Amino acid sequence: MSHLTEEELWDLYQTELREIYDIKMLAKPIYPLFHLIQNYYKNYKLPLQRKVAEVGFGNGGLLRSLATIFSVCYGLDISRKNIELTQSNFRKDGIQNVIFEQYGVLDKPRFVNEFDAVVMSHVLEHFDDSGLKILFSNAKLMLKSDGVFFGATPYNKALNRRICPDCGCIFEIDGHKQVFDDDKMKKLLEENGFKVLLIRHFNPEHYYFGLKLISRFFYNSVRVLFRQNLITQLEFIAIPN
Repeated sequence: MSHLTEEELWDLYQTELREIYDIKMLAKPIYPLFHLIQNYYKNYKLPLQRKVAEVGFGNGGLLRSLATIFSVCYGLDISRKNIELTQSNFRKDGIQNVIFEQYGVLDKPRFVNEFDAVVMSHVLEHFDDSGLKILFSNAKLMLKSDGVFFGATPYNKALNRRICPDCGCIFEIDGHKQVFDDDKMKKLLEENGFKVLLIRHFNPEHYYFGLKLISRFFYNSVRVLFRQNLITQLEFIAIPN
């Protein structure tokens, strides 16, 4: 049995298996990292006429939200099929300020000192230690000297390994290679040339579905049932040193 290349694998996940990750309910979600980014620019009274890149944009949900507040957004992804699908959906919806380009996060960046912000949402956990070094280096190259690096990963989520019944290979069901907590993320960012401005656990109450009654009921129920065991999101803001 032949193995899929990395690009073929992401083509499969982001298009044919897209519904696994594509949350489409009666009300469209506003992705949690969007609030962190929007509030950063609001709190520091920074203009939104900025050029922003989301690297590894997945189903395009966060990118769609970013396009509502920033002048120019770049959607960079390794999957050519995902780019074609997401771009088609954006154009159908009249979103014209997003530029899509194929880009592997470990490839040498074509964009140097180009972006006011680089965003990576649930990307870092897919790389081993050597890959992360390249990833952080590339993110720093892409940013302007006063640029900002925004990111999110699962918080302290254990790896979920399985065995393939066909070839016997062991794999992680979501393709994760890292488990992050506050200290590990802060150390990685600082060791790779960034100054950490904020690291926090995402508060589930900030994830709105638009229907406030539904969101309040759902997340208040989750808090009561799971309390401190609730798996949350780790979010960070960092700037180049």
